[in-house]
Amino acid sequence: TSGGVSHVLHPERLFDHSSLRIIATDARIGNAPLFQGGKNSFAWTHAPMHVHLIASAFDNASATVYRYRLAGLTKEWSSTTNPDLQFASLPDGGYSLEVSAENADLGATSPVVSIAFSVRPPWWKSLPFELLLVVLTSLIGLVILRLRERNLKRRQLELEEMVRDRTAELEKEKQQLTEAREALRLQATHDHLTGLLNHGAIRGVLERELARSR
Repeated sequence: TSGGVSHVLHPERLFDHSSLRIIATDARIGNAPLFQGGKNSFAWTHAPMHVHLIASAFDNASATVYRYRLAGLTKEWSSTTNPDLQFASLPDGGYSLEVSAENADLGATSPVVSIAFSVRPPWWKSLPFELLLVVLTSLIGLVILRLRERNLKRRQLELEEMVRDRTAELEKEKQQLTEAREALRLQATHDHLTGLLNHGAIRGVLERELARSR
């Protein structure tokens, strides 16, 4: 049918119980059909995978056991009497659904039927998106680096300004100290009314001159 795998290679053997056959019908991922022998490639989706199995032993269906495995997801075979298989949303990758049927009453086992397909990566795992992430990460890193350099330069300018201000304060304090010392010296050696050398200053000058003349 157009809704999934239903191709029978030898329809004349379908009702031959000595040769048990199995076909997969309504095989699909979401609403997208799977075709045996076709090139099945699907975009990643949250939708589950569904497969309906039919064995040729119609009049003895209750004794039919279906064996299956989804290669690419598991290596182990599973068994069920339910002809409807369902798999949860599959990650991206390559797969092969392998199915067969066994009927103990007939003592027959069908050949393994396989359906190969692949699930493409979702958009956030695609190469363009990963490249975009690399570019965005690089840009963010560059912006962070620039901001850090700008902050460091601003901090350096602030420190330099603080040093200049402190140096100016120290120079001002030094000048004030020098002026205070000079004022004290003048106050100690000059008369505050006339501004001339006082008696003590004159005597000191004379003593220095006499000591120098000796």
